[in-house]
Amino acid sequence: MFPIVHHYINTELFGTPSKLMRLGAFLPDLSFGFGLNRDEAHLMGRDFLAWSREECPEAHDVALAVLSHGLRPHGIDYYADEFWPGQSKGWCFYKGAAWMDRVEAATHLPAQLIYWKSHNFVEMACELITVADHPGINDAVVEALEDQQAVAQLADIIEQYQEIPAFRPIRSYNRALEIFALREVTAAELARTQADSFARRHNCTDADIPAMTELLLEMQAALTDDYHAFLAEVLPKLRATIDKAIL
Repeated sequence: MFPIVHHYINTELFGTPSKLMRLGAFLPDLSFGFGLNRDEAHLMGRDFLAWSREECPEAHDVALAVLSHGLRPHGIDYYADEFWPGQSKGWCFYKGAAWMDRVEAATHLPAQLIYWKSHNFVEMACELITVADHPGINDAVVEALEDQQAVAQLADIIEQYQEIPAFRPIRSYNRALEIFALREVTAAELARTQADSFARRHNCTDADIPAMTELLLEMQAALTDDYHAFLAEVLPKLRATIDKAIL
């Protein structure tokens, strides 16, 4: 999932997240930018939580956010990306499959990327649904990213845990407002930031941003009820995962 959904999940699980928890909510998705293996970052929740208890209590909120995000134990991305009953992958891939032709036509990306990018379009639609359900929820994420003291504290925690120089996560978090649509969570801004990503990561410079925008709005409307049902099924499982982890 994308940052706003991860933040929303933590509001459901923990109440009002601290700034460190807000930043930690999407740490696994920024990890590649500061030298932490993406898969490792999605799997480190249990160990990170244990380390925070034993070595670094101030990291506890970050560890809980990483745990709620990741794959083992089962955080939201396990159900969104890896596993959904009766499907070969998670819920976002399952729902994205029906939109693959439209995603390919709008993005102009190579065919081998479309399955993955279609799941990203589902994730972006979920950002739109979340902001429509909870207007202004993105402001808390922006506030945390703009707090350089909080970003520096998080970077120090990462340095202690993974021996990654603090300047690297600081650099990644300082770019987050450019990488993600957070200040303005609209279909047009999500499409623009994705087109920038396509150019940066895939050398694709001819994505049709108006077509991507229109597609995201259609997906938001089509997936709203399904996304609400997904949350209703998954949130109790996430609460059970958290309760077990913190015992």
